[in-house]
Amino acid sequence: MDKEKSVAKSQLEKKTSEQKGAKLTQKEEAMEGAISWDIFYSYFKLYGVYGIFAIITQFCYLGIDTFSNFWLSMWSGATDNWEADTGEPLPLNETFYYIIIYSIIGLFLILFVYVKTISLYSGAINASKKIHRSLLSALLKAPMSFYDVTPFGRILNRFSKDIATIDENLPRTISMWLVTALKVVAVIFIVIYTTPVIVFILIPLIIFYYYT
Repeated sequence: MDKEKSVAKSQLEKKTSEQKGAKLTQKEEAMEGAISWDIFYSYFKLYGVYGIFAIITQFCYLGIDTFSNFWLSMWSGATDNWEADTGEPLPLNETFYYIIIYSIIGLFLILFVYVKTISLYSGAINASKKIHRSLLSALLKAPMSFYDVTPFGRILNRFSKDIATIDENLPRTISMWLVTALKVVAVIFIVIYTTPVIVFILIPLIIFYYYT
């Protein structure tokens, strides 16, 4: 009988200690819903001057890319007009002129893509170093009570998985977003320039998509 009481008592003490240990570890909190623009802005500020270079080179790339399409249309129009007037193909010197200009445009496109990519990923490395340094500094300055309630696995995840996600996914996502956003803006300006009446349709659409 005494043995059964002793076993029951030990099991009760074990259960109580487990409950106390469970209460000691704090539950990890995660934000839900849409990410605010302040977070994106704070992260992009960590890019420093590399972010500015990336935006400028993307603008230049977009302008050169638009001009390349314009140049092709000029080349095609000149060929059609020459053949319509003379019934012969465009002279070789004229053809070489259009080819040389188009090749120079292509070289500029390669240059701007290279500079934009280097700027984005250099900025991402710079931002990652600052985030890692800030995170490490916060951990070194944290009180011992923080380590009592925070599992070491959670801390390791911040330095491994979360930092890896920032390094691998964010630069690629920002690059795609930057290209898409600037192309959309360029298309809107071109459409407004060619058909000003479209403004009365675009403004309600932009307001509708912003609030839905």
